[in-house]
Amino acid sequence: MSELPSPSTTQRPRWGTATKLVVAVLLLLGAVALFQRIQIIIPPVILAAILAFVLNPVVSFFHRRARIPRSLVLVLIYLALMALLSIVVATIAPPLIGQIQNLMVKVPAILRDIESGLEGRAALGPLSVDLSGLLDETEELLLNTVQSLGSESINFLGGVLTSVAELGVTAVFTFIISFYLVKDGHQALDWAYRIAPPALVSDLRRLVGEISLIWGGFFRGQIVLGMVGGLIVGTGSAIIGLPMPLLMGVLAGLLELLPSLGHGIWLALAVPLALFSGSTWEWMPLSHFWFAVLLVALHIVFQQVDLNYIIPRIIGRRVHLHPLIVIMGILVGAALGGVLGVFLAAPTIASLRVLGRYVYANLLDMDPFPSGLADEEEE
Repeated sequence: MSELPSPSTTQRPRWGTATKLVVAVLLLLGAVALFQRIQIIIPPVILAAILAFVLNPVVSFFHRRARIPRSLVLVLIYLALMALLSIVVATIAPPLIGQIQNLMVKVPAILRDIESGLEGRAALGPLSVDLSGLLDETEELLLNTVQSLGSESINFLGGVLTSVAELGVTAVFTFIISFYLVKDGHQALDWAYRIAPPALVSDLRRLVGEISLIWGGFFRGQIVLGMVGGLIVGTGSAIIGLPMPLLMGVLAGLLELLPSLGHGIWLALAVPLALFSGSTWEWMPLSHFWFAVLLVALHIVFQQVDLNYIIPRIIGRRVHLHPLIVIMGILVGAALGGVLGVFLAAPTIASLRVLGRYVYANLLDMDPFPSGLADEEEE
């Protein structure tokens, strides 16, 4: 009877290149199929990750300084956020709804002024174009858009009961995921470091650190940036007498989420309002036209300060991208992910820049983390 070989002397068969390739392709196909099946839960998961990025430094600070368990710190922070959100909504929602309703009333009047001013025709030298049909279609489109946006905003701010259950389930799901991401997220990173090839662990830690700085800095900075931009524009609108200053300030804060495009969208909404309504202050010695010119001039100054001073210092230079790249990223993000794709375009591009630099350096046998690069980014 032959003696079985001992486990120590038996060499485990290794997968060949073809086997590894087949397994990798099958795993990729399985991941794609799973992604298509669970698309409905992706937005809450992304929102939970955003919330975790924002809260993690705060939780870590109180955990280290006060020696309070992370779970208890998270619970206290969530309760404080819910209380703050309730106060803000109760304070801002009523006047904001009133200004939205006022805007819905003003838009038809503005369109009538435009139509009567042009009298249905536009003249350019010897040429004359009948614009009555175009004006009718534009009026109908704008009216439908404003009424839709206004009713959606009022429904959201007023808390219409038909969507409360769905929003409540999504909110609870998001908060639960973000809770565990903040509480135990470091364990997932430790697991990733353990299964990574030992020679690449150092690079992986460095890449995770750089990308975490990008996303964490972007989300925390975006909240501050929206508040600062909204406060500046809302206060400035009230000072010069732009109608509905609270609404215009809230819009400016939200449009800070669209780098390079938000300012243009805000002007496209505010200029017709200024041009046809004028200033609400009787002492303003300007016609409607010159009031609109003043609004454009002041906003251009704010835009330059915002792009060249406020954004680099609040968001950081890690996410400071060329406007053309940001605009192209926003278009691609909108096509792929809708509103979330637009919002996540800038940090995604910045993260791809980090990964692309790493791959490029390794392809050319260069140092992917040169010593001077970190110092340059911190300036």
